[in-house]
Amino acid sequence: MRAAIALLIDQGLPDSSVDDIAAHAGVAKGTFYHYFASKADLVEALRTHFIDDFQARVVAAVDAHPAADWNGRFEAWIVAATDSYFDMHALHDLVFHGPAMPHRQSMGDADIVRHLAALLAAGQAGGAWSLGSEEPIQIAALIFHGLHGMVDDALATGQSTRGVGPRLARLSRRLLAG
Repeated sequence: MRAAIALLIDQGLPDSSVDDIAAHAGVAKGTFYHYFASKADLVEALRTHFIDDFQARVVAAVDAHPAADWNGRFEAWIVAATDSYFDMHALHDLVFHGPAMPHRQSMGDADIVRHLAALLAAGQAGGAWSLGSEEPIQIAALIFHGLHGMVDDALATGQSTRGVGPRLARLSRRLLAG
């Protein structure tokens, strides 16, 4: 998969064949088919790899803060998610933008957004902030999409990427004031 990621990011998905991927990995074409039925199956595995790695990084950052440190946990979620997106944006773009992009899904179905919604609900229950009449999943989806927008803008304009997470956390906390 590491070889496939490097090749597909460098050459692009449409311009890379199974033969290219196998050669880049130093394996026989049959070995590729031992693990994947098709290039589309490989892309799905890469998508799962991205999601799992992204979520693991975010959850670990949040869990590094004490349970009652709602603002610290919230900022850790935002900064880790932002930094992870920056670090893995080429893989993200490969598996989420282009011909292999999955059909639209509800943000409520995304584990990472549900993780943020649970954090928001717990912080509200702990008295750290007020979500007003909004559902935590709606606010989580808004923040998640805002994260994508701010990261994409920084990448497109060549801005410094590491300041985006704290800035997004500050802006997002305004939403939590009810």
